[in-house]
Amino acid sequence: MSIYVVLENSIETNQAAYSYLRANGIEVRFDSPDRILHARVVVIDGKVAFIGSHNWSESGLYWNNEVSVEIKSKEVAQEVISYIMSIQNL
Repeated sequence: MSIYVVLENSIETNQAAYSYLRANGIEVRFDSPDRILHARVVVIDGKVAFIGSHNWSESGLYWNNEVSVEIKSKEVAQEVISYIMSIQNL
């Protein structure tokens, strides 16, 4: 299984997440510093995509009214991967 995460902008603004992910063997990449990453996306094994509005925080996951969808589709998962790869090059 290959896992990588794209975080917003720089290590300074995401130090805790960066440190945790790297300590657990996950490759961390950053988006373009010229734009704000607002996407909340997970792709698992190139087959399943989770796309939504929630932040990955306690309030975002447990207390806020948020919406996310699970899409079981290799085609959609590949489109999401292509999008994520493209935002690193903006």
